[in-house]
Amino acid sequence: MYEIKKPSHLGAQFRHIILDQLDDAISELTIVPSSDRKIHEARKRFKETRAVLRLFQTMADSHFVATNCALRDAGRAISALRDQEARSETLKLLEPSLASVLSTHQQNRLQAMLSVPLACTEEKKAIKHTLALIVPLRDEVHEWKISQGSWCDVAAGLKKNYRKNRRLLKNLDSDSNDENWHEWRKTVKNHWYHTKLLIRLWPGEMKARRDELKTLSNWLGDDHDLAMLTLWCHCNNTAIDEEILSVLLPTIHTLHQNLRRQSLSLGTRLFAEKTHLYLKRMQSYWEIWEMEQHNAPG
Repeated sequence: MYEIKKPSHLGAQFRHIILDQLDDAISELTIVPSSDRKIHEARKRFKETRAVLRLFQTMADSHFVATNCALRDAGRAISALRDQEARSETLKLLEPSLASVLSTHQQNRLQAMLSVPLACTEEKKAIKHTLALIVPLRDEVHEWKISQGSWCDVAAGLKKNYRKNRRLLKNLDSDSNDENWHEWRKTVKNHWYHTKLLIRLWPGEMKARRDELKTLSNWLGDDHDLAMLTLWCHCNNTAIDEEILSVLLPTIHTLHQNLRRQSLSLGTRLFAEKTHLYLKRMQSYWEIWEMEQHNAPG
């Protein structure tokens, strides 16, 4: 389960969570036949594992850089297998707006262009490369020497990510470039994962925050997919009818702006609290949790 179950023996829990995520990813990638959904789930496991590493970075110590890089490269190796599905899903976001301005024939042509899959040999090669990175990594994690850890280790990871969210958000507006929005998206997702890991601090409050962060992460994910679709259109503009492009690109821009306004509004609320006050509050929850565990019968 993707959560810290008690405020003690953090080192063992850190290792266990990482191994669970890697085992799940390997399972998804070794099931035949592969599918877009399995690729998507494997990439999610890699992102969740990297978020655990960032939260417990002081405990990961010398293992952090190499492990984080291996997980990043593993995700990138299979990213192209997910891109085609992402483009098709993004087009579905646009369907209500496009239905009134594009004919059914034009919509079908556009969908067909976006849905060209990679060759089977390329897919197998990408999965094989990813497994070659992850399987040895899982074996290495078993051998890591990890300290027991404490709130100080958790606080260091929380502080770094939360502060980065506030810094990135401060410099964003709806017209900021796609790279800056993508960077905030990744940072929000890490905070979402950290909140999931710490759900037992105060389940009611943390679940509410987790759910709002999921909404924000989904909006930012849609925004990123729209940016990738725009880039794809510009790279393939000679193959797309000018009439379709003249409708598609402004429609994407309008949805971009709407998603970004919503995201800024929600993000401003989620990260309104100053970093030191947020950490002080989380530490108070942690100390209460420790006391409850200490006083628990048995």
